[in-house]
Amino acid sequence: MATERGEPTSRKLGTPRAAAVVAFVFALGAQQGGSWLFAAPRIATAHAEAEQRRDRVYLSELSLLVEGSRRLIAFAEQNLDERELTRFAHPLAEQYVELAGHMLPSPKVVVAHPHLILVVENLERALDASAAGDAVTYQKRIRIARDELANLEAVLKQLKLRLPELAR
Repeated sequence: MATERGEPTSRKLGTPRAAAVVAFVFALGAQQGGSWLFAAPRIATAHAEAEQRRDRVYLSELSLLVEGSRRLIAFAEQNLDERELTRFAHPLAEQYVELAGHMLPSPKVVVAHPHLILVVENLERALDASAAGDAVTYQKRIRIARDELANLEAVLKQLKLRLPELAR
């Protein structure tokens, strides 16, 4: 039996990809000088290590954005009457929104990501309102950003995860 491209398959394996995976496992086992049965745990270990690395990278990125958001909130509150300063900080918040939108959380931490999105989006809108002199919208958006920041921290605590400490 063969696929449309002439690649061999078997009825049991069904797809060329499945056949390739099995061939890889056999080759890996042969390369290690042992049986193919010993290759499967190595593949599972490599997958687990990749997931752990993905978690570490995401948490580090999350830590940078959370710390930056906290500092922007503090900056905005200290300079609420200075429209030019909040106008200066607004592009930073826009970049945070863009960065957060491109982050890819692992399945383990995916529940935390919507809270990050809400933090940075509301922070950006708060700074925009502050720069425009709209104090009511600023207060509303900054409160939502703070609440979502607290929710994000609660979710991480529930998942028993801690954000990496940043150097000061």
